[in-house]
Amino acid sequence: MHRVIGLELAILGSHGMSARSYPEMLSLMAQGHLDPSRLITRMLTLDEAPAALQTMASNPHPGVSVIHPFAATA
Repeated sequence: MHRVIGLELAILGSHGMSARSYPEMLSLMAQGHLDPSRLITRMLTLDEAPAALQTMASNPHPGVSVIHPFAATA
């Protein structure tokens, strides 16, 4: 957590998780017990983002969608 604060990093998209849980989660990641990359179900380009955002509220599929300007389209 000190690196997050010291490097002025932002953690985005943490819907449903309280900030007090971050230290434990980050510790599990640092110890290799939690691999967040396994949660990512799709990578989207900026062009694909508007349509994806419209369906996210009603989309029943679990996982994380990452919107990245350099993501390769599938």
